[in-house]
Amino acid sequence: MTPTRLTTSDDLKATGVNPCVGRPTSAAARVDTRGSNASARPTFGIRHSTLPSGFSLTEMLVVIGVMVLLIGLAVPAFRSLSGSNSIEGASNVVSASLARARAQALGLQRPHGIAFYRDAATGRYAMALVEAKSPAQWTADTTYAVGDWVYTGPSTSRAHFVCIVAHTSAVGTPPPGANWETVHATANTAINAGDLAIDLVAGSDRLLLPTGVDAATVSDTYRDLGVVLFDANGAVVSSQYTIAFESRLYQQVVPGATGATTFVDQVSQIGLMLFDRELAANAATRAIYIQDNATPLLVNRYNGTIVKGE
Repeated sequence: MTPTRLTTSDDLKATGVNPCVGRPTSAAARVDTRGSNASARPTFGIRHSTLPSGFSLTEMLVVIGVMVLLIGLAVPAFRSLSGSNSIEGASNVVSASLARARAQALGLQRPHGIAFYRDAATGRYAMALVEAKSPAQWTADTTYAVGDWVYTGPSTSRAHFVCIVAHTSAVGTPPPGANWETVHATANTAINAGDLAIDLVAGSDRLLLPTGVDAATVSDTYRDLGVVLFDANGAVVSSQYTIAFESRLYQQVVPGATGATTFVDQVSQIGLMLFDRELAANAATRAIYIQDNATPLLVNRYNGTIVKGE
């Protein structure tokens, strides 16, 4: 029996094989024989990466340009939807406020409305929930509720008060006092008979229109102070009303105003005008600018909804 001979490193070297890795070491042995058209190239065991290369500068600039374009198109649309600082946004605020006033009038079965005025503290146009009452003469042994209006004195010189604490009046304790708030201290000219006395609803806050939007009520002129009123049936009414200078409402218009003979006395409105404050201020004539450019809002007489004019 012939003994088996082991392969040595010298034998591997003689055949051109690297004894360490078992691969051909000679150039002839390293020729790629995968096909007749394959190129003869050495293989060193290095794998080429299959990961994609990064973006080029041109591609990045194109993407950035598209993003800027989309943002430029989206911003105006977003502002329009949000209604911020816009006539559309102001219209929404007015509509919601009128709906609240109408609900109050229906629920409490007495006239309520929204007063429109320029707020002295901020210089912006504001709205506030108001109530209207015909003041009655104060009498003793009468139960008064919060918000009741009374007057004392003769018809030629009356003082007006609003109840701030529910109570039953006693003989010899006419207002003023702890239960009353003075609306108008003295007057040489009384509030006209049948007029509605207008003031803020106790505890209600003012609501400012969006920045940059102004408003004016329409009567014989474009006024900064006006009122839209609803009666107990929820219908818009055109009534003569009075705002005393010492009232809480007028003190927000002109803080510290007093006047023994002066009232704001006019007819309630059925709508108002909204316009751009800055453009109106820079116009040659404010009234003409309002007439030509403002958006009129008319209040539906029966349901209190807003109807936009052109």
